[in-house]
Amino acid sequence: MGRMTEFNSYFVKLDRPGSIFSAKVDVAGRMVPVSFKFVHPGFFIAFFKTPVPLRFLERLNLGAKRDECTVLLPVLSEHNQRRLRKICAMLEGLEKRDLADVLAQMLEVEKFLELGRLLDFFSLTAADAAPLLARLEIEKRIKVITYHDLLVTAYGHFQESLQKLSRFLAHCFEKRLKSVPLGAVEKAIKIPQHSIFFHYLVQSLAVPLSFRVQNDVILCQRFSSSDEEKNNMAAVERALKKNKMPVFAISDAVKVSGLEYRALNDALWYMADEQTIIQISESHFVFEEELQKIVNRLKKFKRNQGDLIGIADLRELTGLSRKYILMLFTYFDALGFTRRQGNQRKILLSA
Repeated sequence: MGRMTEFNSYFVKLDRPGSIFSAKVDVAGRMVPVSFKFVHPGFFIAFFKTPVPLRFLERLNLGAKRDECTVLLPVLSEHNQRRLRKICAMLEGLEKRDLADVLAQMLEVEKFLELGRLLDFFSLTAADAAPLLARLEIEKRIKVITYHDLLVTAYGHFQESLQKLSRFLAHCFEKRLKSVPLGAVEKAIKIPQHSIFFHYLVQSLAVPLSFRVQNDVILCQRFSSSDEEKNNMAAVERALKKNKMPVFAISDAVKVSGLEYRALNDALWYMADEQTIIQISESHFVFEEELQKIVNRLKKFKRNQGDLIGIADLRELTGLSRKYILMLFTYFDALGFTRRQGNQRKILLSA
């Protein structure tokens, strides 16, 4: 048998006058000093200088006066007066309830319970706890986040958090965002991104919302497109190529395609998702095949003329305007293809 889990303080049932007093109690055959603080008629918190292992409903003898107190629950977190009132209301008649009710009521005060830490206190094994938790989950009173640590939360809290995450991601997808940083998700739902609960929520929605997590971002999967959207994509591509616009802004595509803005915007995002076009700024794109040509020209330039290239050089290679040249250089810098060096760029690609 391993060592029992110990806590520094416990809620106890004790009916006696006084708001604060000290005593010694018998813990496993040794007298241990303890301080008692009144929290509600009939209830105190027992504070120990060092953690001690006690069990649910264990009776403690307070020494010479032969008073006894009954251990109800360990103190798991700090509590303000409002939470203390809720706890004390829960403690009323606690010893008469079954364990399932005790756990469900604890979650009305605590957002999460690490039941693995409470197994010894409730004289349970993990094998005992699993069917109990499964029953409570079927009854929609709790949600088991992981059976490894027996981490649980209230079912209502889980549903509320899941809906909040779902609404946020739906909003991101409506805006056709291809990726969503986990930091932005954390800020939106106010749950730490490195917590088990955060990852459980994200994974719960990965299949229904068709996304995956990679390198601390949520990546949208390929959007399915209708026949109308496929026709719009083809029309946009034809119009841009006819007007010799290998690099273009959304406003350029609106002018030459004849599509309404919303249809055009959807078509562009489908094309970007299929890698037909590559986004190089917030509102500018380049055809993927053209981008590959430019990259190959950079490599050839490096072989023949050295690794430093300026705006005029790239304009001569591509025929693009200065605005688009600067945009491409910024994009290549971000990818590590080039690095700014004065008024020029150093080509970092292997020739």
